[in-house]
Amino acid sequence: MDTIRVFAPATVANVACGFDIFGLAVDNPGDEVIVKKRNDNQIVIQEITGDNGKLTFDPNKNTVTVPIIKYLEHLNKNTGFDVILHKKCLWVVASEVAQRAQWQVFCGKPTPQSTYSN
Repeated sequence: MDTIRVFAPATVANVACGFDIFGLAVDNPGDEVIVKKRNDNQIVIQEITGDNGKLTFDPNKNTVTVPIIKYLEHLNKNTGFDVILHKKCLWVVASEVAQRAQWQVFCGKPTPQSTYSN
């Protein structure tokens, strides 16, 4: 398998007044992340939609790719991936959840919680 597509829905875990409640009116809020294996060791964000140009394409600063980089370091793997992120709701940070599910398929291992702790 060289490509995985995952949709991580937004949750209502921290709904409060104002901005969060307005977000609930959006159909299917969440993030869709598509990750494709590369033939080199680069992590490249190829496309971001739904963010109005607000998110960075720098893989060392984007919340969808930083966990990928850290997890590959944790596994001592020298693998590259192209990443496409479709934001379905800008205030949701579901993309990290989506990429965690992908590693269970790509690497055959669950993501250890300690990978993301400082």
